[in-house]
Amino acid sequence: MKLCFLTGSRSNSFGGVYTELFTGSQRLYIPKVIAFPVEIYGEFGQVPLRLITPPALNRFFERYSDKKGAVSHVRKLISGAWSWGRNHLEGIPENPAKELEALPKANRQDVYVSDEDYSCVYYLATPYWKAMMEFAYICRARRTELVNMKRDQLLEQGVQLKRAKGSLDEITLWTPRLKKALATLDEYNQGEKFDYVFGAPNVKPGKGIQMEPGKKMLKNTLDTQWQNLINRALTEKLIEEKWHFHDLKAKGVSDHEGLVSGHKTLEAKKVYIRKTQEVKGTR
Repeated sequence: MKLCFLTGSRSNSFGGVYTELFTGSQRLYIPKVIAFPVEIYGEFGQVPLRLITPPALNRFFERYSDKKGAVSHVRKLISGAWSWGRNHLEGIPENPAKELEALPKANRQDVYVSDEDYSCVYYLATPYWKAMMEFAYICRARRTELVNMKRDQLLEQGVQLKRAKGSLDEITLWTPRLKKALATLDEYNQGEKFDYVFGAPNVKPGKGIQMEPGKKMLKNTLDTQWQNLINRALTEKLIEEKWHFHDLKAKGVSDHEGLVSGHKTLEAKKVYIRKTQEVKGTR
């Protein structure tokens, strides 16, 4: 990570610490942090460094976002920029970010993909990933279960899901939305109906070597494609923090009326219930 020096009147404010290079998605947070509205000075980037104390930073983070992932990124950004300033500029006060209490470790069970975030990523996705997202959500499926899904699992009454990790198999009945997802995939494959439902698509890739159409997709290929999709959503500021493809199963379980997940025990099912359930009162 490399930070550039400041010039002019902005050199005594955080906004003057211009970052030339930040790894990962931290780069995306820089403009928003600098321009974040605050009282008196207008934006956070104009607040004198001597006034940015640990309590002031905590108040800033509370206003900035209620998502732990976003706050974690911004804390690292501010602390890194400040440390660079201490090493390269005169008159920079002690780094207040280093005095803050450590954030609790992220818990995947706290992550619930909102309808808005789902729609934003879906909007950017290729038809292949649109269909995979819909199947994962509606059928409450793991990605590996979709990758291994064969054409004979598409039954007249619905989609037969062969669960992994010892969970109970089930058939998710067809809905208009699920049928549309399958039609989207088949159309993308130019009418080809492969043995593997989510086999390599029958299209020419923009870059790299094309896999044989219909061949079972490789984990590394899917990982790369998904990360590219999520990073694009971050870059275009459609979502605030990354989430995993597996979180779509949790969203499907959480949004399902019966909280059906295929798990044999309630303890295993709890991992996928990510929002507080609304229930009817006793009559």
